[in-house]
Amino acid sequence: MPLPKKWPGTALRRCLLALASTTFGLQVHAQAPDFSTCVGTLFSTEEDFMSPVGERHDGNPVISDGDLLALDAVSGQVRICARNHDLLRPGVMVEVEQALGLDAVDAILPGQGLIAFSTELDEQFGRFGHGDVLFPNGTIIPNAVLVARFQLADNVGLDALQFTGKREAILEAVKLAREIGPEKLKSDPNTYLERIARLGVDIWFSIEGTAEPVGNPRILDGDLLSAVHGNKVLAQADLLAAPIPAGIRDRGVDFGLDAVTTDRTGNRERIQFSTEILYDGRPHAFTDGDVLALGGAISVQHETLIKTLKPRARFLGLDALSIVPVDLAGQPHIDSLCGDAFNAIDFGADGLWRANFASMAPGDPPRRPCGMHVPVGGTLPPGLSTPGGDITRFRVTYESLNASLPPLTGGITTSWRLRAPHPVFPWLCAWAPAATLKLETDGDGWMDARDFLDAMLGNPSGITGDGGGFGCANPHLRLAVWDTKALPDDRENDLMRLRLEWETSGGGVVTSPFSHSVQLDNILPQMPPYPNNLEVRLNDGSGTLVPACGQAPSGASVFQVWAEFEDPYYWFFTLQVEGGDPPTSHYFGSPSGDNWHEYFETPDGPGPVGPLKNTDDQGTLGMGLVHLRNIDMTELGASFKRCCYLLELRVYDASIRHTFAGINPGTSLDLNDRRAIVTFEAGN
Repeated sequence: MPLPKKWPGTALRRCLLALASTTFGLQVHAQAPDFSTCVGTLFSTEEDFMSPVGERHDGNPVISDGDLLALDAVSGQVRICARNHDLLRPGVMVEVEQALGLDAVDAILPGQGLIAFSTELDEQFGRFGHGDVLFPNGTIIPNAVLVARFQLADNVGLDALQFTGKREAILEAVKLAREIGPEKLKSDPNTYLERIARLGVDIWFSIEGTAEPVGNPRILDGDLLSAVHGNKVLAQADLLAAPIPAGIRDRGVDFGLDAVTTDRTGNRERIQFSTEILYDGRPHAFTDGDVLALGGAISVQHETLIKTLKPRARFLGLDALSIVPVDLAGQPHIDSLCGDAFNAIDFGADGLWRANFASMAPGDPPRRPCGMHVPVGGTLPPGLSTPGGDITRFRVTYESLNASLPPLTGGITTSWRLRAPHPVFPWLCAWAPAATLKLETDGDGWMDARDFLDAMLGNPSGITGDGGGFGCANPHLRLAVWDTKALPDDRENDLMRLRLEWETSGGGVVTSPFSHSVQLDNILPQMPPYPNNLEVRLNDGSGTLVPACGQAPSGASVFQVWAEFEDPYYWFFTLQVEGGDPPTSHYFGSPSGDNWHEYFETPDGPGPVGPLKNTDDQGTLGMGLVHLRNIDMTELGASFKRCCYLLELRVYDASIRHTFAGINPGTSLDLNDRRAIVTFEAGN
């Protein structure tokens, strides 16, 4: 029978596809693939390459830039969880098998086949474009839906993708898109956006281009956008913290946003992402193949992603990223650094802690390094059980990121004192003499995991139990406490990378794919020697120095305080005066109402006592003594009489420092200050 003169193109192509599959033996993937192994850290590379992992998977040694790979955080192994043709099934997603790459992915419910993704290239017959959101069952959410509320051109590309909301609600949103169909979605995107908003669903994404105007673009391809709200979830400058020069026009560079992932609630503190281009500056470099935490710290190195694939190249890039939670059992992790109050996720790429850094980048000042003893807190799985076997020992490793000096690596050694049954009253717990009972690592930092857990929980049959029914818990234990002052003198102020490692009964060392940057600081604020560090001067316009034990004119009550100090991580100063009759002690307050004159506070004033401070985040401005502020001695009340007074200046840096003697690490601001004093006579 002859073909009709006008056979619909789609019907014709499907007919030819069916003919090809029978005549030429073309494989048609009719059965829905199993995506249940798509858990852990999912990603795709920018390049095709040969790998024995591909050979073991299905006999094909080639891993393409369209295949979806999964990193197991416990074993460190990478597997292929979906080939490109599993995502783009002929007869479902495409009409003939096509290699279109994988540019973005969000594995929402992989066990149910609910995986959102986009391709590098347009489908050759025009069914979808490289900016559309696709699903393996054939559902398409056109790019027009994503950009509708930004008034951007259709099909501007799609580089990063993340659905937020309850998984059940996201499933309903995808079903709704399938029911409406791509053509109606494209013609009326706002109705669909309103409906998914009522479901509590949003679609976060980034584009491949930069919006006009060119001289001052309103949207960068490094911005993370919200389809439902039509605004920026995070601008490029918020994703990468200073001094990384991210953002146009203020800081100079658009690094792009090639991939993004977070949890379903949309917590910014859990955002991980990759960039389009690399960075080779301070505080340390990253590549466009690394997974970054909010702020720019490397969360997963590119080498960790690809090393078990055994490629013949050291760099393959990173195009798509999605982290699918798996059972926490078998995933030891670091939770806190420099003390329990300091979440590890609030440390940026520069190794500095900032309050709310992860959730509200760039976080709140001050930025804080760590010094002296550094506690490292974390979690071991219940019963020490992992899929690779029970954990037998663990350690926290450090690596210097100071590229100007020779490499420096090692394991953190720690020695703990323990509570155990009292030798006379065995039903009571007491601190055992360190000489008779302690828990410590070996010289390489390895800690026996069973002894550690038994001592922490007070297992009666463990090292702090009586062997019967009574045991003493030791909740003060941490994964490690690092004595940074034991490092070589020229390395105890380095930027460091910490990582957790463990061994299992199954054999072999497992290295956590997640690392944490910590800036060390063991140097106190610096001041010139007396008498060039602190002065009291008259406030009569002359600026005359009131020398130590010198007499100020009768009636003078307001004086100028001049000082000089510096510290790369300076925080605040305090001013206290002592003396008078009756003797008293008085702090001169800051603009915020406390006694801490912090570098980020609004300068003092207005009024006769201000407006001055003349400090930045590294101490006093410029060279030599500067006018810090004025002090009004009448604040002493009735005690302000003719007398000799002592003025004390204390300068504090922001380093989080602990002492440690085998029990609880202790911290105090007394570990952070440098003191200067001067005397003068004043009063009527």
